Amino acid sequence: MRRTIYLFALLASLFMAGCTSESGKIHGMVEDFLDATIADGFTYDIEKYENWDSTFYVKSESVADNQAYAREVKHFKKDISYLPYTEGDKLIFVRVIYHVKPDSGNDTTTIDCKQTFYLDKDLKGIVCVKEN
Repeated sequence: MRRTIYLFALLASLFMAGCTSESGKIHGMVEDFLDATIADGFTYDIEKYENWDSTFYVKSESVADNQAYAREVKHFKKDISYLPYTEGDKLIFVRVIYHVKPDSGNDTTTIDCKQTFYLDKDLKGIVCVKEN
């Protein structure tokens, strides 16, 4: 009985370590993306990551619309490059709440953002960003 409990505890800790590693990689990719795409004159502060998951059900039109949306957001650079997407591909997504502020000047307006970041299944990069 003790061996069974020990084995279960060992397997559970290995599973949790693997999930933590994936989460860390996903969080790092979102931060790298924001570092590269937040326009000059703005800074950001991530408040929280909500649980990540995966999907096969994102339409190509939705990806294109979300990419176009990001080009219109004033705190994003306009020349964002995304990974290619083929409809039916598995995507990993994570919802992120963060705040954007102007670097300097008299404008102290904070922009509260709640967006979903879609990553390719191999975690190589961002496919699109969706406003929630």
